[in-house]
Amino acid sequence: MTAHPHSYHTHKNCAQMLTQLNDYADHTLPADLCAELEAHLGQCEDCQIVLDTLSKTIYLVHRLPEPEQALPQDVEQRLFATLRLEEFLVA
Repeated sequence: MTAHPHSYHTHKNCAQMLTQLNDYADHTLPADLCAELEAHLGQCEDCQIVLDTLSKTIYLVHRLPEPEQALPQDVEQRLFATLRLEEFLVA
């Protein structure tokens, strides 16, 4: 795979930019950081793909119907125990 001429410049900033994507998607990122992130996204196809995936995931989660009924407590406890997630059970 041949690197694009700007690859080094773009990819050295990807980790920093990716940490800001959630705030960007939630429209809570300050304007100056939005501009910086948008400039990066304009040059970095990899980060644009990550943002597109995040946006689609958020969209799909918001379209999920509300659960009609919670799991019975004993089922939830057994499930969490099987998955070794007991610490996440709400008392």
